[in-house]
Amino acid sequence: MGARFTISSAILAAFAGAMGLASARGQDFAARNFTVRDFTVRDIEALAARLRADDEEDRRAAFTQLSSLPPKALPAIRKRIDYTRLQPIPEEDGYDALRAFRHETGSRRADDRVDIAAGVLGVLKQRRTKIFGRSAERVALLRSLESMGILEAQRAMLDVLALTPSMWRWERKRIVWRTGRAMLPGLILASKYPSRSIQRWSTWGLRSLSVGEPIDAMQDVSNDTLAHVFAAYARVRDFDAMPVVVSFVDHPESIVRAAARDAMRNYGRHGIWQLRLAMEHKLDRTADERWGWKRTMKALYAGLDAKQWAVPNTILDEGLTAQAQGNLKKMARLFDQTLRQAPALPRRAEMTAGYVALGDQHAEARRYASARLAYWRAQHLHGDAPNSAPDLESKLDAVEQRLRAQPGFLERQGDYRVAPDGVDSSAPAVAGKPDARGPEGIDESRLAPGAILRTAVATLSLLVGLYLLVPWFPMMFRRITQHATASKIPRSTSEASILPPATSHDVREPSVERDTMPATNCGEAPTQPATQTLAHLVEHALTRP
Repeated sequence: MGARFTISSAILAAFAGAMGLASARGQDFAARNFTVRDFTVRDIEALAARLRADDEEDRRAAFTQLSSLPPKALPAIRKRIDYTRLQPIPEEDGYDALRAFRHETGSRRADDRVDIAAGVLGVLKQRRTKIFGRSAERVALLRSLESMGILEAQRAMLDVLALTPSMWRWERKRIVWRTGRAMLPGLILASKYPSRSIQRWSTWGLRSLSVGEPIDAMQDVSNDTLAHVFAAYARVRDFDAMPVVVSFVDHPESIVRAAARDAMRNYGRHGIWQLRLAMEHKLDRTADERWGWKRTMKALYAGLDAKQWAVPNTILDEGLTAQAQGNLKKMARLFDQTLRQAPALPRRAEMTAGYVALGDQHAEARRYASARLAYWRAQHLHGDAPNSAPDLESKLDAVEQRLRAQPGFLERQGDYRVAPDGVDSSAPAVAGKPDARGPEGIDESRLAPGAILRTAVATLSLLVGLYLLVPWFPMMFRRITQHATASKIPRSTSEASILPPATSHDVREPSVERDTMPATNCGEAPTQPATQTLAHLVEHALTRP
């Protein structure tokens, strides 16, 4: 038991030291963990330098950070890419570095569909030359740009790949294999990139994704990717894509509709004929040939918006009429219906006063959760115009104070700002806001540095503690049992004399178990007195040598 305790104590001490070291390193890295607003090219340079550090955890933290930069760090990344033009990597040396990263993953074929980023840290553990450090930095930056999934990030990826085209000849294919159709905007831009090598990669990538015509690039993609596809076609001035792009200017999804209109605006005067055809087909009207492309575009979009918002505007007018008549219940139903059908309705601010009146009605009836919901919607709908609802914030604070005062409210609801009571789950989101039912919640998806390691150490410490305690339970049970058995046997003649005389009921036949027990000088004694409790037995067992 002593040896077991000594070993376990040493294990616990070692892991406690490791936890303290990890916490210190986590705090040190957190102190250097850059926020988005102050992320500069110097920060990226500092991370790149740490890829060649002697400490393995420092290298791992730097590579992880470089591989997961946020979209708002894109300006700093572009500056770093421009600077790395002064840090050339010979083509074959760079290719050898990427091959070493791939070999570290266990791959022995150049065309294996593996993620070479998984082998970077293993190679840097042994080889930390300038070539390997710069190659690892560019692999990490490509991973960050790839994960952003926006057009400007994919444009920056082309700049990285163009620094040393032969170095990336296989990794370029892996990017397409890994990202699929999400890489279409970048491939469209690559078709007109100055580097011939990048242009050939674009041709191969589009063909491998079954894109022969612009219409093919708009199939089986998300709305976000589709928006970037429109922007890419407009940027490279692909006139064959204009008839397809203009067909989306009245799309029901706002992100797609806005992207298509922006693309047509970027086409400029080259799109005049497509705009005229769209007006004829979508509005059944003939555009005046004396109009320029800007006036034609404005007339087209105005007609499409009037057509699109016709039904929601009718419902909104009915809701405003119900509000004027004092029927706030009917008004709320019509307003909610309007927001479900058209969350980005241009006239949505007109519903602010109605929701404020609805909140006042709920507050007077002490329905504070419903009042808070109405005030929240009014707060989102009135926009950023100053003094448009000056007392709304004070009303919302008063209602929330009432809710806080309710017994058990916080225990029942948790964070009431994230999960308000009485929220209608079918309520629509208001355009420009994450959710019309309440303020934006807190993103807890990111753990603090070292949190996972500290959790693992705590779990392991619990297991070691159980390892120490589990052998103790059988030993204590055995001691208590032995003491209980021994306490039934009188230790002296004087002790036996105070016991009641045995009767015929006290004489028992010896059992098999009894015959196997060690012989004693005295026969079996009667049952011990009731005053001797289990607590006494435990105390005796603990003090017994």
